[in-house]
Amino acid sequence: MITAQVTDDLFTWRKEPSIEIRADARWHEKLGDSDWPVEVRCDPWVYHDGDI
Repeated sequence: MITAQVTDDLFTWRKEPSIEIRADARWHEKLGDSDWPVEVRCDPWVYHDGDI
């Protein structure tokens, strides 16, 4: 699951787990819909959090 990050000042960011980011099937192939082994999302920056 990919969740959003929110900020009030562009310096301090916090997780917002109530906002889940999912690929829109109108524009992106979903995992399992093609031979490609991953589900790709464009534009959002995704960073690995070692806690999960």
